[in-house]
Amino acid sequence: MGDPKDNVDIGPMVSLEAREEVHKQVLRSIDDGANLILGGEIPKIPELFIQLHYYQM
Repeated sequence: MGDPKDNVDIGPMVSLEAREEVHKQVLRSIDDGANLILGGEIPKIPELFIQLHYYQM
């Protein structure tokens, strides 16, 4: 997590719309048979973060 100019792996989403789209993609993967191992929810904070999601197809 850090400055997006650095080589980072985790950071905030660019917008609320982007966060919602990623969340919808995760839910579609689960609907298509992915086994959710971790995550699956949007944190109840106003910032543009989303939980890490791990799932197995």
